[in-house]
Amino acid sequence: MTKFPYLIEADAVQDLLANNGTAVINLVAAWCPDCYEAQAANIDALRSPLVEDGVLFANLLVQEHKHEYLSPLHQALTLGFGGHGFPRTVLILNGEPVSSDNVEITDETALNQLASSFLQLIK
Repeated sequence: MTKFPYLIEADAVQDLLANNGTAVINLVAAWCPDCYEAQAANIDALRSPLVEDGVLFANLLVQEHKHEYLSPLHQALTLGFGGHGFPRTVLILNGEPVSSDNVEITDETALNQLASSFLQLIK
């Protein structure tokens, strides 16, 4: 199994949605080189500014094998956040996904810009 840092369980994401939470959830797949190579090398450019501002950041592993979700909940969350396309970075604001079209953003500069845009939406 591919190891991703900052993992969150699908149940915890569901709880964030149900309890009007705010977080940035990054949907990743173990088979996706953009997830475990390109973005993983630069993930702190996204995570650090968010965490410094008190925003929860976590990776949600949704697939080990292409087209095979880990559970029906993983599939429902993925579809609710816009469907396939990994990595997909989603801002959940007060329990609602407000920015979920952030797919395949992997380089350091773009990830840092994404963090800045999320922080502006939160404030």
